[in-house]
Amino acid sequence: MAGAAIPMNLTLDVTIRPGTGDEPLDALLARHVPALLKWASGNSANAELLLVDPITAVARSGVKLTRSEQLALEQQLGRQTVTDVLPPGAQVSRFDVKVASAPKGGSRG
Repeated sequence: MAGAAIPMNLTLDVTIRPGTGDEPLDALLARHVPALLKWASGNSANAELLLVDPITAVARSGVKLTRSEQLALEQQLGRQTVTDVLPPGAQVSRFDVKVASAPKGGSRG
């Protein structure tokens, strides 16, 4: 049965949290985190989009990235979608995304 896809039914529960600031992209986009989290927590579709297509989500959120921030985001994440990372035969039956609130005082982690 070489090459056969094993059917999988997945349930994904995800919580989006601010990064630690340890990654270069985290540090570069840190000033935008509160606005992105507020936008993403506005409704579940926004949160899901932030997870599965962050480049489009940032564009729709109203956050204005500099050209260098936009290029860094695209280089780091590419244009990968959730279907690009799931194994063949996988189907997502439920996808729940929650957004953690931004910490007070700008501290991240």
